[in-house]
Amino acid sequence: ATVSDDEQNWNTGTLAVDVDGVRRDAVLGHGSGFGEIALLQGVPRTATITALEDVSLLRLERDEFLAAVTGSPDGRVVAQEVAAAHLARDSAA
Repeated sequence: ATVSDDEQNWNTGTLAVDVDGVRRDAVLGHGSGFGEIALLQGVPRTATITALEDVSLLRLERDEFLAAVTGSPDGRVVAQEVAAAHLARDSAA
């Protein structure tokens, strides 16, 4: 299945992450989220996620995700910091 730019997902399986066509060594495991950069910054997705086994996903639409992270004064700031750290890591790879 394809995950669009307006979703945040948490998985119950193992997922590979490709950035600019290069597979990362680390994989996303149970409970990992992805898609936050596109949601927070309003940009196309920055990575491709591939299931390495059967997975179950929880999907949140952009509005639901933003409501959750902005529900506290620090929520959006923390989420932006996480997204910035992921972008910096991807740029350095």
